[in-house]
Amino acid sequence: MSRLLCWNLLILGLVLLVGSQGQSAQIREPSSKVVGRITGALVFRERVDFLPGMQVNVSLREKGRGTAPDITVSEQVIENPIMAPIPFVLEYNPANIRRHGRYVIHARIYTTRDPLYISTPEVPIFTAENPGQNVRVLMLPVRGRGETTR
Repeated sequence: MSRLLCWNLLILGLVLLVGSQGQSAQIREPSSKVVGRITGALVFRERVDFLPGMQVNVSLREKGRGTAPDITVSEQVIENPIMAPIPFVLEYNPANIRRHGRYVIHARIYTTRDPLYISTPEVPIFTAENPGQNVRVLMLPVRGRGETTR
């Protein structure tokens, strides 16, 4: 009987140990996520006719090094914009921002899959001139195959 009692105590101890580790891991997590926010608006040089079904995609991207592709850090999709300028808010986790990384705001407006407007040039962000508040992103119409008017 003492062997059975020892095994039960051993199993109970392991269960409590594993259970307490899980609880301590949960306690260490912050109760609310730290969120950074970039606010701004998409602006246009000319009058824009907003069509039904238009979508806006605004993203925060880390520029790739060399030939590496850009990495999307945050993205906002706005459906059926009504009027210009188009306000946006990009939320991101500051822990995902590398100190020496190069970051830009990129935006495009499209219907179905055809781009109508694109941000040109991309807007550098997290710089002395542009820390991430009240960012103005110039949108230019797309002409033909990805060429923009200037």
